[in-house]
Amino acid sequence: MDVKQALTSLDYDAWSNFMAAIKYSEIESITYGRQLVGAILFFVPRSIWPNKPIDSGHFVAENMLMTRYSFWFTNISMPFPGEGYINFGILGIFLFAFILALVSKITDNWYQYNDLRLFFI
Repeated sequence: MDVKQALTSLDYDAWSNFMAAIKYSEIESITYGRQLVGAILFFVPRSIWPNKPIDSGHFVAENMLMTRYSFWFTNISMPFPGEGYINFGILGIFLFAFILALVSKITDNWYQYNDLRLFFI
């Protein structure tokens, strides 16, 4: 299997969705955390927050891919680096990677020692 071809082809949707997030951010600008707030406050119902942001994959598909590239569906995913980029640009990619590494370290320690107090350190 040709790994380079697999990762750069459109069959690998994480790559194309990340590129769509970059293109959207070039055209419209980054969202400055608006998409992130919607994800963090996922539990707040839309009946209370009617203009709550939709997920980033749907957002990019609806606001760019359907209008510029004749997409006919909005059910696409957004990879973690794409979420970081659409929220905060290049800085968001590094910020999201750092936070993911930190959360992974905390949960690994918690799992390894089975001590809930380590979750909060």
